[in-house]
Amino acid sequence: MALTDPLRLARLQDALAWLALAVVLLAARWPELWDTAGLRQPDAWAMALGAALAVAAAALVAVGDPRRGARLVVAAMALDLLGAAAVVAIALTADVTTSGRGDAVLAVVAVALVIQAAFDGLMLLQARQNRRGS
Repeated sequence: MALTDPLRLARLQDALAWLALAVVLLAARWPELWDTAGLRQPDAWAMALGAALAVAAAALVAVGDPRRGARLVVAAMALDLLGAAAVVAIALTADVTTSGRGDAVLAVVAVALVIQAAFDGLMLLQARQNRRGS
């Protein structure tokens, strides 16, 4: 599968973003990171979520069956939107920030997840157009 395949690009960008979030969550026991971000240090659950995100990112890239490509991108898009909604809900209902910087960090994460979902949608449309043109 070529890197120019829109579905492969969508899966790769999701996997890279999820891996970045996984690294941050796996650093849950590093208080300096959270102090700098203006967020309260999460409990151990964050490390488990980080590990799950890392596994999901690897699986998203590893699946090579092109027939599953569109379904995987739709699932990733849904997870991105669900993640953005969860971040917004946490920001609005939980006492997780220690400064205005924490609010900004959460807003950036939520917006980035929505942008990822939009990119997935665009790549799905591109793949559909490519199939029609072939």
